[in-house]
Amino acid sequence: MATEQITQEQFAHLYQKWRSQQLSEEEWRLFQQTATDPAMKSMLLAAVQQDLLSAEFDNLLTADERQEAYGLLMEKINASQAAMDAPAHRTHFLKTAWFKYAAAILIILGAVAYGWINSRHDSSLATTDDNKRLQPDIPPGGEKAVLILAGGTKIMLDSAANGNVAQQGNAQIVKLSNGQIAYHLQGKPDKVLWNTMSTPAGGQYQVMLPDGTKVWLNAASSITYPTAFPGKERSVRISGEAYFEVAKNKQKPFIIDVDGKSLVEVVGTSFNINSYVNEGSIKTTLLEGSVKVISEDKKAILKPGQQAQIALQAGTGNDRPSGKSSATIIINSSINLEQVMAWKNGIFNFNGEDLFTVMRQLERWYNINVQYQGAVSNVIFEGEMYRNANLSDVLEALQKMGVKFRLEGKKLIVTN
Repeated sequence: MATEQITQEQFAHLYQKWRSQQLSEEEWRLFQQTATDPAMKSMLLAAVQQDLLSAEFDNLLTADERQEAYGLLMEKINASQAAMDAPAHRTHFLKTAWFKYAAAILIILGAVAYGWINSRHDSSLATTDDNKRLQPDIPPGGEKAVLILAGGTKIMLDSAANGNVAQQGNAQIVKLSNGQIAYHLQGKPDKVLWNTMSTPAGGQYQVMLPDGTKVWLNAASSITYPTAFPGKERSVRISGEAYFEVAKNKQKPFIIDVDGKSLVEVVGTSFNINSYVNEGSIKTTLLEGSVKVISEDKKAILKPGQQAQIALQAGTGNDRPSGKSSATIIINSSINLEQVMAWKNGIFNFNGEDLFTVMRQLERWYNINVQYQGAVSNVIFEGEMYRNANLSDVLEALQKMGVKFRLEGKKLIVTN
């Protein structure tokens, strides 16, 4: 796509219209295209710096904070790998830098501009139809989980006090201050008991297993594990999504049963498993070390940076997979590890994701139910956003980019 030629005066006019959110669709397209020109890019950055460091934002940010914001903008520019020609239907997403100051950064094709959201909005959400105030905001997910002990006793970890929370055989279960529980063995185990940690939609949590393995659970996920590993192997079972940092023990391989659909065998390594049924496949992504992925009679050994994909078979009478896995294992060596690990790092990474994938992530993190009404346009997003944003921040960004919806309680209805 060739960049249309406009003068600096015309570009400055577009910039001011963008600042006041008055660009038409055609002007917005032209503004994005022109921002990639080196001369216009320099002009844009100078305008951003002048505005950002002006007194206009005295009530939002201190001078040091504004300088820090500009420094972050420059870092994003230097790190940007955005293509010069964005697909016609790609939508650029907001990345919020500091929610307490309500600052937002827009990424425009490798040049960076910025936008500010009023930090004094009243935490209520407007509909796209009549702009009326609808209801209180929905907060993001947080450190929430239930621990199910052997015998069925349930402990709500988000409300439990720090310190000792339970005794399971020779294992003392301790809740730490960082949203994690740990198992402290006291002597040799007299018997092996099985515990399950489950996170709800809108929850995440960490557990340090008796062998020192660390596990991070994403929303709507679970892990079942023993209170000790006395045998020749260390076996656990998961569903949903989890990131593992497995303690090394060559004499005892660590084996993960992924919801009864596949096995992952490791010795000591770091990797992520995503097995949400509505994502259509089981994805095991290796960061460090080596893992063996097994599906029925098929096996594959991953190298760092690779991802094994096992398709889930389509169900009948609906659009969701049945949950049964295919024996075929596909190895993908072109993986964006930052995107895979974004959830653990507190970020939504929507680069290259379609509307339906984005909405599934929002469903799990905000504990909402997304429904579609009519022929919804499947836009493709670019950009990131921190996961500690209220739902209104995310929906406000979607709304500005043309996604139409209405929120009824915890039901988000996306319309055409």
